[in-house]
Amino acid sequence: MDAWTVNILLIEGLPLIGFIYYLEYKRRMYLLEKVGPKSEPACSPREKKLVKGLFLLLTGSALIIMPGVAGLLGLGIELSFEMLLIGAIIICAGLAIVASCGILKIKRLSEGNEGFEMR
Repeated sequence: MDAWTVNILLIEGLPLIGFIYYLEYKRRMYLLEKVGPKSEPACSPREKKLVKGLFLLLTGSALIIMPGVAGLLGLGIELSFEMLLIGAIIICAGLAIVASCGILKIKRLSEGNEGFEMR
């Protein structure tokens, strides 16, 4: 990865993460003010895995697509082999997590129907 890529990730990524945490904090404070101190409904592990897998898929595709977009804008950034390799690995990890969510769903559906026999 060259220096421009790291600089762009730091300059754009860190404020974006901070903004996301700020919005989550404001949402919790709003809910606390309107509803009162109630616990939020817990997400299922399948939903959490699905969100993580989709995040990795989007991150990997952005690593592969964004240098082309930057090249069209005339920034002089090209897709290097290292960036392509990192993006492909991240996409594969995201696909694996999303596939595991599908397997968990199928497993849960099959476990629910074990005691039921059709005649």
